[in-house]
Amino acid sequence: MASLEKSLLLVCILVMVYMAFYSLPHNNDHEGIPKPKQLRCNDQYPCQNGCCSKSGICGVGPDYCSTDNCIDCRGRIVGRPRCEISLLNRYVGYYELWNGDRPCNRFSGHKIPYATYAHINLAFVTINPDTFEVNPIHAPHAAQTKPITQRKNYDRDIRVFVTSVAYQKTIGESTTPPVFLKSLTSFLSTYDIDGVDINWEHPDGSTDDYENLPRLLQNIRATLSMTAGRYGLSMTLPVSLPALHNYNLRRLTQHVDYFNLMPVDLHTQLPRDGDTWKGETLGPVVNMTQVSGAVDLLWQNHIAPYDVNLGLALYGSSLVPEDPACVRPGCPVARGAAPGYSSRRRGMLMNSEIQDLMNHEPHEWLYGTRHHSHDWVTLQPPLLDTDAGVKIAMNEKQWIAYDDWETLKLKLDFARKSCFGGVTAWAITHDTYNGDYAKILDCLLVKRRKSLGYHYCDDILI
Repeated sequence: MASLEKSLLLVCILVMVYMAFYSLPHNNDHEGIPKPKQLRCNDQYPCQNGCCSKSGICGVGPDYCSTDNCIDCRGRIVGRPRCEISLLNRYVGYYELWNGDRPCNRFSGHKIPYATYAHINLAFVTINPDTFEVNPIHAPHAAQTKPITQRKNYDRDIRVFVTSVAYQKTIGESTTPPVFLKSLTSFLSTYDIDGVDINWEHPDGSTDDYENLPRLLQNIRATLSMTAGRYGLSMTLPVSLPALHNYNLRRLTQHVDYFNLMPVDLHTQLPRDGDTWKGETLGPVVNMTQVSGAVDLLWQNHIAPYDVNLGLALYGSSLVPEDPACVRPGCPVARGAAPGYSSRRRGMLMNSEIQDLMNHEPHEWLYGTRHHSHDWVTLQPPLLDTDAGVKIAMNEKQWIAYDDWETLKLKLDFARKSCFGGVTAWAITHDTYNGDYAKILDCLLVKRRKSLGYHYCDDILI
């Protein structure tokens, strides 16, 4: 009897092994192949955006979309637009409402140079996950809005948007909660705001977000159209291709005035503790290689170049190299450098803080030394890295990559040749006390239409 039981047990084990082996998909067994994960593709599972390469990966550029490499392009092989002259008429900037909480290097709305930024996005407002209502702004932050909205009284070019961090549950609904739309329009009326900028980093692609996000924007657009002129709607897009593939670009463009393409994915923009740097190597905030790949994806989805603003960073990456002998972009990074004395965020420095490291006397003259004592470690003279398109400065504590007049000009030349409709800066509040970077951009945006005749090319102090 015992031998019979052993025999039955052996037979059961053999059957289980047989079933497990033959249930695995084989190269010639297409019925057993599961649906590919996000960004995997073949002729049966095409890319939602971009082209499917021979390696079965979705992407853009010649490695994916050329006739030699693309196995499923669905008519998406298109040439990059090229412009001899593009005026870059939109000049947009984000304004951090919490900047008044800094110990120094605060930047109130009164400091924004006149006739520079035409569109100002107030960042951020959030949505209550339980009630779907827009959360009210804290009183000190709300006071920051008045000097900006009051500018509309004498500068007809100014439009003020509020940037909303879209909440997952709001996107995840097939119908937008009416309480959210009512709360949003009430918020715009209360603070005299002209429109909404949607900032959502980023759709995960694993739910119905791909279709629900355009539906949300459609409902917001319809609601704004019934307000008294508060109908502006823009949206922030990342340059990270894995994230950008999860946006239904062709439908989104039907509902927004323009997109802000923000190539700052290696940082988190929300105020929080911890290291902001998310990359593994030394590098600039704005990676133009990433930008080129992202714009290819936009053009292949028939996004009009004029409907896109190129994002610029008014802050730099502040990092500690892993190997002191390897300090080129692309070398390994150990960690983000120590936080700045004003921004207090590891891995980055505002442009105003970088200028203070180069010359700390104006900072001490403004704030004094009794209550603002800093351990100044002067930076070495910066060098231009032509491949990365940034200036690099170092001292014994940090490696800094940032933009100045010369490198911003390179990026604006790229935007013009790529037929962009404007530029967007993060953030207005990272500027120097004199607003030098706002003036640099205004000077570089030649022939831009504006109502007030202010010009700043001779009023830049850095």
